[in-house]
Amino acid sequence: MDYITVYEITNENPDLILAVPLILAIGGFLAFYITFRKNKLAQKKSKDYFTLFFGLAFGIIFSIVAAIRIPNSLKKLKEHKQLFLDGSFKTIEGKIQDFEPMPYQGHKNEEFKLDGIPFAYSDFQGNYYGFQNTASHGGPIKYNGQEIRLGYFTNLDGENIIVRVEIKKWKRLPTKPKRNADL
Repeated sequence: MDYITVYEITNENPDLILAVPLILAIGGFLAFYITFRKNKLAQKKSKDYFTLFFGLAFGIIFSIVAAIRIPNSLKKLKEHKQLFLDGSFKTIEGKIQDFEPMPYQGHKNEEFKLDGIPFAYSDFQGNYYGFQNTASHGGPIKYNGQEIRLGYFTNLDGENIIVRVEIKKWKRLPTKPKRNADL
């Protein structure tokens, strides 16, 4: 059977959500710095203790979050890509069973089984790297009976992480040639 590869983990990049704690840390330090400079230039005792304190606290807390979250996430992505490149994953193919799409608004994982093995993912779940593109957001896995081939591995939490998705290629029926009179 001919399959078309529609997802491969080697094409995945770090999540942009990783920038949020870094942006919040910069914002906190910036609020602290601007308030501090304003008070220093005015040469008066600050009554902006709230801004100084929370700006500095925000900066420190979100710097710590960024320092932990970003390296861990990048390490996880590198590990998943390396598992794929080493061929340390299983491959199964067949027809999708028990397909339950995720609603457009989220709040539920998209789920299905392939050859009795369960898979679940969501566009809104940012805790792992692997296939996460649901049907309601344009994903290629759409219905029961759809023929696919998956590459996956099972992580330490027992979740099946999809590292490759291949969809069975449809055979095109030959089209009827146009007659000269139709041209």
